[in-house]
Amino acid sequence: MDCSVCLTSTNEPKILPCHHWLCIKCVEDLIRTSASRDIKCPQCRSKTRIPLEGASKFPTDFRQLQIRDYLKTQDKAALCSMNDGNDAVMLCHECSVHLCTDCVGLHKTNKFSSSHTLHEIVLSKCDKHDRLQEYICERCPQLMCILCTQTMCMEHVDDVHYLDLDLTTFRK
Repeated sequence: MDCSVCLTSTNEPKILPCHHWLCIKCVEDLIRTSASRDIKCPQCRSKTRIPLEGASKFPTDFRQLQIRDYLKTQDKAALCSMNDGNDAVMLCHECSVHLCTDCVGLHKTNKFSSSHTLHEIVLSKCDKHDRLQEYICERCPQLMCILCTQTMCMEHVDDVHYLDLDLTTFRK
């Protein structure tokens, strides 16, 4: 998630009262070039009073930081718990381990785990963002990716929940 002004990733995104966010450097630049005690949002042009303490007093958008950190890891497939490097295709309900194709056969023939229930790992991706749909709005019900949570179901945001992919399988 990049700042809409300088187009760089930031460690300190600041939220303006209009709910748009900018990196702190760009907010400081807006303040420095302002001829009054107000700045205009570069996206919607709404006026905002500059806090006496400066740009650091605007709230930090921790949600943007969480999304950025999450997106760094999201494209990685679930890996086999036994065979590092292999993509998992099944989840053992009793052991809570991810299994690749090779390990599924071993798990089914092992006398200690032959009666275990195995679930196919089926993950769907968002058509709009090509990200895993790991959230669900329970009111709609609608599956969505982390980016869709920013724009969809905003009127009932309390009903949007994360699906624990280690314990849940779902289809598109």
